[in-house]
Amino acid sequence: MTADIASEIGGGKRSAQVDPRDLGGPNTNWFRICSRLRRKALVVSKVTFSEFSRRRRVARGSAAVITAWKQNPDSHRDSAIRECLDSDPENPMGWFLLGCHHLRCCRIRDAARYFGMAYHQDVRIESAALLTFACLKAREGQCTDILDQIAVTWIEMRRPRLTESPVVREAMELAGPEHTPEYLSELGRLAWALTDDRQREALSAPAADQHDKWRPLFA
Repeated sequence: MTADIASEIGGGKRSAQVDPRDLGGPNTNWFRICSRLRRKALVVSKVTFSEFSRRRRVARGSAAVITAWKQNPDSHRDSAIRECLDSDPENPMGWFLLGCHHLRCCRIRDAARYFGMAYHQDVRIESAALLTFACLKAREGQCTDILDQIAVTWIEMRRPRLTESPVVREAMELAGPEHTPEYLSELGRLAWALTDDRQREALSAPAADQHDKWRPLFA
């Protein structure tokens, strides 16, 4: 029969199994009990420090990618973002913005690869998964076809959450124009922010047949 001695370490509750017969009385082995708790504390501390280090590294990498996007014109953004990814290949913000850049350049297959890498690094970025599949289904060189695929894929994926990830929110603010039409849905705002002027022009005045396909893009 055992009892739990709980210790609050690193923000989470951890427990060590201690035999009640070891507690109290002249034969209490406090050295063994403390050693057991100390080993547990060391494991939790290492995990906590590792997670803290990872988050700090990602934050630094994201800041570098954002600076590269802001300070470089379209013609140099690809190489500037790749330099950031060379030093931090696990940064989802870098892969996501690289996908946005290639999507705007109508390099649809490359965009799919980079959005897929962003999702691989952080599975909470559901927009990256959506854009990966939409780009894979879109016809290369047919820029407005990506809007069809974004709308269809959103329904096929059972309406995933789009802007809960801070990566997506920051990318939309960084890449999108200042004005976003109020008649767009959350999905439409994502498409408006991450695509180029040709897609935005199509969204501003959709043809009758396109409007039915793009219904999820409108509020």
